[in-house]
Amino acid sequence: MAGKKQANKTGQEKDRTPYWKQPWVECVMSGGYSQGDKLLFMRVLSFAPGYCSMTNETIMDELGCSRNTISDSITRLYKGGDLMVTGWNGHGRRLWAIKVPGVRENLQEWQKSLTKSGKVTDTASFLRKIRYRQMITTQKLGRNHPETGEVPPRNR
Repeated sequence: MAGKKQANKTGQEKDRTPYWKQPWVECVMSGGYSQGDKLLFMRVLSFAPGYCSMTNETIMDELGCSRNTISDSITRLYKGGDLMVTGWNGHGRRLWAIKVPGVRENLQEWQKSLTKSGKVTDTASFLRKIRYRQMITTQKLGRNHPETGEVPPRNR
């Protein structure tokens, strides 16, 4: 009598861990973030390992919250180290869920392509080119200063 026929296995065995149980998601979900922060993070995460280029207005319409809520959520996730922001809202801004596997590799490939085309020469010029958000920019945007907590005067 012939033995049982074995099915061919193609591809790799997939990791059966639910997506929301991955370590980079659990750190946000169990952290001190608000529900709005978590929703925004999950929306950005849906683009991973790529980036989210949606404007605040588009995210605001999808999540049903105010523009200030979106801006504050982006800032909290950025300061928490779970989100990387390049560019500015409406001007080539990209939101990256930085702890997701593959995101850093995509950023390195982006840097290599810009270096190869001669647009950047080193990491510092790459960060300037992509307008990498640094903590000092929150002061320029009229937000509280990250170190002193003071609100800078508005230019009118």
